[in-house]
Amino acid sequence: MKILVIIPSFYPYVENGGPIIYLNELFKKLSSNKLNITVLTSKYSYTNINHKVKSKININKNYQIKYYPISFGKVSMKLCFSIIKEINKYDYVYFNSFFNIYLLIALLFNNKKIFLSPRGQLIGENIKKKNHFIKYLFIKIINIFYKKIFYIFSSNFEFINNLYSKIYKYELIPNSASYEPIKVTQDIFRKKRKFKIKKILTISRLSKRKNIDLILNAATLLKNFHFEIIGPDFGQLKQLFDQVEKNKLKNVTIIESLTPKQIRKKFVESYIFLLPSENENFGNVFLESILHFVPIITIKGSYWDEIIKQNNVGLSSKKCEKDIVLKIKKLDNLYATLRLNEFKNVQKIHNSEMISNKFLKTFHANC
Repeated sequence: MKILVIIPSFYPYVENGGPIIYLNELFKKLSSNKLNITVLTSKYSYTNINHKVKSKININKNYQIKYYPISFGKVSMKLCFSIIKEINKYDYVYFNSFFNIYLLIALLFNNKKIFLSPRGQLIGENIKKKNHFIKYLFIKIINIFYKKIFYIFSSNFEFINNLYSKIYKYELIPNSASYEPIKVTQDIFRKKRKFKIKKILTISRLSKRKNIDLILNAATLLKNFHFEIIGPDFGQLKQLFDQVEKNKLKNVTIIESLTPKQIRKKFVESYIFLLPSENENFGNVFLESILHFVPIITIKGSYWDEIIKQNNVGLSSKKCEKDIVLKIKKLDNLYATLRLNEFKNVQKIHNSEMISNKFLKTFHANC
């Protein structure tokens, strides 16, 4: 069985955000089951990093990635032509993204159904924040092909909050883990509770939508915690540095980028993971935190808010620094009562083997 994947940016361009690491690991898993996977992608980098990738990389004998140079803006004309040329040579087509010319080309030239993960881009509040009318028109055009589209949403939150889309068929498939869970002892939470320096970790694109400024506001009120913020600049880095300097926050460290190995080390060293991002589609960093047995603080109404209601792996906060501070203090007080099994339950439902099997069943059942 041959699967064609079309995605505007892909591994190793992790600075662009999205589920890049998770998808790369998922495709490795799928291709180990004797499936042939080809990814068509561009060399676009939001932060203009030159990764010096070749035009084609073979990850294994069944999994290859083809990279195409950018022609102008975010568009690769060579990728457009490759989609037209290749799209009908495969049994299944999986498209990950939404608002770009590649989706329109894929729908126009594909003879079969397209499995489409919009990656949270159809969430109403995300649409309304920028270029609302243009996005509305684009969705209306895509709706013309609605019977050719099988939507794959990563959470019920993403599905019920989508705006304008005409959905014919869909499936809910959560993201799987990007890493294997670390090995820990039963007394991990009791030991961490005694740490002299308790690190609050945030990993995210540094943009207004992620509400990183609320974390800095909380840091001014919690001088006994150290806040580490890691992520590429998406327009807010200068403002954050100015806020740190203005408030003389010696308990805050901002780091623009780290390797995946360095990030894993940061998770191991951290006490709580905090990200007050609103309208988050899935948020793989929360899952990565749980894989490292680090409790999370998320915003109410998100996918992870629902997970927390069923499993004691963290707390949900309102979108304000006062409530974030309260939840950090509360989680600190409850820390020694956390249980490994609760974290393992969440890890289990996002197991890469289970998620890859769900993808395959969805493909087979809907063609």
